[in-house]
Order: sequence, then C-alpha cells, then structure tokens
Amino acid sequence: MVIRVIVLAFIIVCSSCSSQVRRPERASVNRVSGKVGSRLINLQSAGSFKTKKNVRYVQPTPSPFNASPVYPNTLLAKDLPPITIKVRVIVDRLGDVTNVIPLERESNDNFLFIQCIRSAVMKWKFNPLVKVVRGPGQTTLVDTFGSKTTFSGLAVALPFHQDYQFTFHVSDPKARGSVH
Repeated sequence: MVIRVIVLAFIIVCSSCSSQVRRPERASVNRVSGKVGSRLINLQSAGSFKTKKNVRYVQPTPSPFNASPVYPNTLLAKDLPPITIKVRVIVDRLGDVTNVIPLERESNDNFLFIQCIRSAVMKWKFNPLVKVVRGPGQTTLVDTFGSKTTFSGLAVALPFHQDYQFTFHVSDPKARGSVH
C-alpha cells in the first residue's frame, strides 16, 4: 500500500512538472506622460544697454541643477495639443529668482501651465550678471552657491532678467507603439 501511494505521488509530481503552470500575463499599461521643453529666448527689450570702453559684463549662467517644470497631471488625460508659454525670469544680484512673469496674458487655458512653471523656476539659481570696470585692485564676489570669484578691477553683481519659452506636450506611448 505504501508503494502504491509513493508511485501515485511520483506520477502526480511528474505530470505537474511536464506542464507549466501559466501565470496570468500582466496587462500592458500605456501611460500617457507629459514632456516639457525649454529654451532661452532673446526678446528685444528696453532693458538693453550699450557697454562703455573700460567696462565688460560677465554673463549670468543657470545652474545645471535647475529642474524643469512638470506637465500638470490633471491635464494629461485631456490630450491637449502642445502649448507654449513665454515668461520673464527676474533674478537678484546673488543669482536667486525673485519673480516669474508671463509674457502673455494669463487665461484659464494656461493657468495650470504657468503655475507649474512658477513652481519650478522660483527654485532656480544662477551665477550672477557681473559688471567689471577695469582698474587697480581686485574684487571678490560670492554667488548664491557660496562660490567666490575674484575679478581684476571693480566688480559688481547686478540683478537681471532672462526670457524663457516652455513648451508642454503630451507623450502617448500607445501612439508610438511602445509600452512603459
């Protein structure tokens, strides 16, 4: 009797090994995501000025760690066409952003996009705009990162503004045939 039970158990084990148990396949999830592209734009403005003979300007540079705005999650499912928003970024003499001003009229259609831009850009940092006047001596300036830079002559960090264009678009993996 014991041998019969062992043989029967052996047959059951062998038969279960020969047929693989099918696991239910995970459903493919096509996730719509939003992408945001940005670029510095050069608008002709009344704030432009001419340099003097013994004066040079060290142009400001954004931190490589500045985070891009994020596409508003609440608008992803609406499958909106690409939207472009232009803003003026106001930066103080230390390189900290103090204001973000839309260059076009705010409306209900772009309100959330502008809020996403403000949320990200208000945290941005820049190396400051520096006016350097040739002359004797040296000037050391400290930027928003705590870095010290020494200039020959008299150097002064200045507030400035830069204009940016942000383009928000929906990325639908299903449209490209890929799955995330």
